[in-house]
Amino acid sequence: MDTWFADVIIPLKVSQPFTYRLPNDWNGKVKAGQRILVPFGKSKYYTAVVLRLHKQAPLHYTAKYAEMLLDLEPVLTEAHLKFWLWMAHYYMCTPGDVMQAALPAGLKLSTQCTVHLHPEFDFEQSSASDFSVREHALLDVLHQNGSRTPDALAELLAVKTVQPILKKLLDKKAVYIEDVLDETYKPLKLVYLQWHPDCRERLEELHLKLSNRAPQQAAALLQFNALKPQNATAEVKKSALLQHCTSAAIKGLLEKKILQEFTKTELRLDYRSPSRKPFPLSSQQQSCIDSIQHYFKQQLPVLLHGVTGSGKTEIYIHLIQSYLNAGAQVLYLIPEIALTTQLIERLSAVFGTAVGVYHSRFNTHARTELWHQVGLGSKSFCRLLVGARSSVFLPFKNLQLIIVDEEHDASYKQQDPAPRYQARDVAFYLARLYGARLLLGSATPSAESRLLCQESKMAYVRLNEQYASGGGNQIHVCDLTLHRGQYEMDGLFTPDLKNAIHQALAQGQQVLLFQNRRGLVPLTECRKCGYIPQCSQCDVSLIRHKSSGRMHCHYCGLQSMPPSQCPACASQNWSEKGFGTERVEEDVQRIFPQARVGRMDQDSTRSRQDYLTIFEAFASREMDILIGTQMVSKGLDFKHLSVVGVLNADGLWQFPEFRSQERAYQTLVQVKGRAGRMHQKGQVFIQTTQPEHPVIQTLRFQTEDAFYAQLFNERSTFGYPPFTRLLELTLKSTNRDELEHLAGLLGNDLKRMNVNVLGPETPLVGKIKNHHLKRFLIKWPRYEEPQQHRQKIWDALDKIKKTHARWNYRVELNVDPV
Repeated sequence: MDTWFADVIIPLKVSQPFTYRLPNDWNGKVKAGQRILVPFGKSKYYTAVVLRLHKQAPLHYTAKYAEMLLDLEPVLTEAHLKFWLWMAHYYMCTPGDVMQAALPAGLKLSTQCTVHLHPEFDFEQSSASDFSVREHALLDVLHQNGSRTPDALAELLAVKTVQPILKKLLDKKAVYIEDVLDETYKPLKLVYLQWHPDCRERLEELHLKLSNRAPQQAAALLQFNALKPQNATAEVKKSALLQHCTSAAIKGLLEKKILQEFTKTELRLDYRSPSRKPFPLSSQQQSCIDSIQHYFKQQLPVLLHGVTGSGKTEIYIHLIQSYLNAGAQVLYLIPEIALTTQLIERLSAVFGTAVGVYHSRFNTHARTELWHQVGLGSKSFCRLLVGARSSVFLPFKNLQLIIVDEEHDASYKQQDPAPRYQARDVAFYLARLYGARLLLGSATPSAESRLLCQESKMAYVRLNEQYASGGGNQIHVCDLTLHRGQYEMDGLFTPDLKNAIHQALAQGQQVLLFQNRRGLVPLTECRKCGYIPQCSQCDVSLIRHKSSGRMHCHYCGLQSMPPSQCPACASQNWSEKGFGTERVEEDVQRIFPQARVGRMDQDSTRSRQDYLTIFEAFASREMDILIGTQMVSKGLDFKHLSVVGVLNADGLWQFPEFRSQERAYQTLVQVKGRAGRMHQKGQVFIQTTQPEHPVIQTLRFQTEDAFYAQLFNERSTFGYPPFTRLLELTLKSTNRDELEHLAGLLGNDLKRMNVNVLGPETPLVGKIKNHHLKRFLIKWPRYEEPQQHRQKIWDALDKIKKTHARWNYRVELNVDPV
C-alpha cells in the first residue's frame, strides 16, 4: 500500500509548510483544503490545513503521523489556498500568519492542558508534612473541585504561575497532566416545548382538570397555547415560556406528559425578511450604472467618484440585486465596524436573509457559523457579505462582485499582527482570482486610485449631484487666531459656530461636532518646570480622561492617577493643553444646558451594542448634539443634521507624514458631507488657525483637481507613492544598545546590496510597551518586479539572525504602509 504525505500550513510563525505522514486508512479520504490535527513540538497539537498531497518523505527529518481528520470535505478551495500563499508572499509574512488571520477561532482546534489527581494518590491518607503549603493547597483544590487547567489553578491560588508547584507534584506522583482537545466552536442548542404525543385531551379539558389542583400549571398551559404558532409543529422556546411562568409549572406539565421538550440546533445569524424594493434612481444615477456595467463587460475595475449625499449606496443596491438575481455572491467591504449598523438596516430592508455580516465584534460562534454558510454557497442565506477587511478571507464559492466602499480609508490597512494587508488592494487580486467585477466608491478617492484611472488601468465614473434637490452645504472658515485675540471665544467655540448651534437647536435640528482626539486633556504640563507626565512603557505623554478620572496611555493602555504635585519641582500649578472629545462634551453641556448630548469615540463604544445604541438615539432624535472622532465622519446619513462643526482642523495635517494633507482633505470632505443630505442646505464650520492652508482653500473653492495635481507633482519629485512602492521595516528590542547595534549592521548591509533605504531612524514614538524601535523605509519603482528587493531584505535579515542568534529582538515588515 502506498504511503502518503501531506504538506500542511500550521497557524504558527514558521516560514515553510511541514510534512506529515498520513495513516494508511486515510488513503483516498484526504484532499487539499481539509483540516487535520497534527502534533507539533513535544506535546502540542494544532489544526493544520492540507496544502498538498504527495509520496515523497522529507529529507531532513522523520515525518510524524497526523492524528485526526477533522473534515469530510475541504473547508478551503484551491483558489483560497492560492490566495493564502499569494498573501504570505506579497506581504512578506508566513503562511501560518495568514491562516491565523483567515480562519475564525472556532475552526482552529488546540490542546487544552488539564491537571488531575494521580489515581494512585490518596489525598485523605496523605501527610501534610510531605508537601509545602502551596502544594497542599493545590492538591486540596483538585480534591474538592476535580481537574482544572493550570491557569484556573493559578487564579484560585492567587499566584502568577503554578508551573514550579506542578513540577514538584509531578515528581511526587501526586498529580498527572492530560492534554484535552478543545473545540472552541459549539453549536447553539435551544430547548423547545410541544404537545406530548400521548396527550389526547383538548386544551379546555386539561385546563379544567388543572385549575383546582395545579393553578400555576393551568396558567402555564394557557400561556403555551398563546405562544405556540398555528401550524403542525406548534413549537415554543422554553426560554420564551419561562418569561411568563415558573420552571416548576413547566416541570409539572412535562411529568404529566402534557408537554414534551426537545433540543434543536439553530444558527446565531440574524436573518430578516425584506420590506422594500430598491428606490428609483435619478437620471444621473442610472447613467452611472449604465457606465459601470459597460466597463464591467470590458472586465475593467471601476472607480465611482460620487460627492457625499449623491446616492452611491443606492447604486450599489441596484448592482447587488442584479448579481444576486443571477445566483452570485457579492462582497461589500466597509472600512469601519461603526458603519455596519446603519448600512445593514438599509441592505436588510431590500435583501433580507441574503445579507450576512462579518467582522471582529461578533463572537467566535457567530463568525464560524457565517463562515460555514458562505462556504456552502447557499442560494438563500448569506449571499451578500458585508464586512470589514477580514471578510476578504471568507470561503466564497461563486463570488462575482466586490464593492469597496470609502476605498480611500486607511482602516482597510491591517496594522498588527501580520499579515499587514491592505483590503482594498487585496480586492484587486480576489477579483482576478474569481473572475469577479470590482467597484471602488468614494467621495474622496485615494491618490493610488486616481493614478490608476489616469493610466486607464481602472475606469472612472463621476456622480457629482446630490440625490436630494436643494441639499448640499455651505462652508464657513472660522479663524481661531482672530477670535482668540479679540477674546470672543466661549470655551472651544467661535461666535459663528456657537450661534449656529443655538439656531439649529431652536429649529429642532441636530448638530455634529468633530474632534479627532479622545479623552479630556491630551497634554498636562507643570507651569514651573515644564514637566509632562509620561507613560513608563512608551515614549508618549499620558492623556487625562474624565470618565475614569485617570491618565491613560493610548498605546499600551497603562493608567495612573493624575499627579497632585510635580514630581520634578513639587509645584502644584498645572496647565492643560489641547482638548479631546470629553472636554468638548463638558463645554457643550455648559453652553447648551438644555441639549441632549452624546459622544462617540473608542471609550464610549466598547461593544457592537454601544454603536447601535448611539446611532439609534441620534437617528430617532433622542439626541440633539453628537460629539465624535473619526468614526462619525464616514457614511452616516441623518435627515435632521443641519450643522457640522470641526473644532480644530489644524490637528488633521500637523503630522510629519507625506500623506497628511491628502488625509486631512479626505476627512474634512467626509465630515462636511454629513450635513445637508436632504432638501435643506447644511452649515459647516471649520475652526482653524491657518485659514489660508491649501486644504482649507481647496474645500472653499472646490479646486480638487489642482490640489491633487500639486500633490502628484511633489510625490513624483521626491519618490513617494503612488509613484513608488514602500516597505517599512521595524526592529524592536527591550535593549536599546543592542537595537542600535543591530540597526547599524542591517542598514550597512542593505546599502551594500544597493537597496534604496532611508534610515535607520527612531520613529515619532520611539518606544512602545517597553520595546525600543528603529525604522527603515525601503523604496523601489512602482512597476518593477519586487522579488529581487524582497530577497535582498531576507538575505540581510538572515545574516544578522545567524550572527546574533542569542539577541532578543523582533522584526516587523509592513508592505505598502499607510
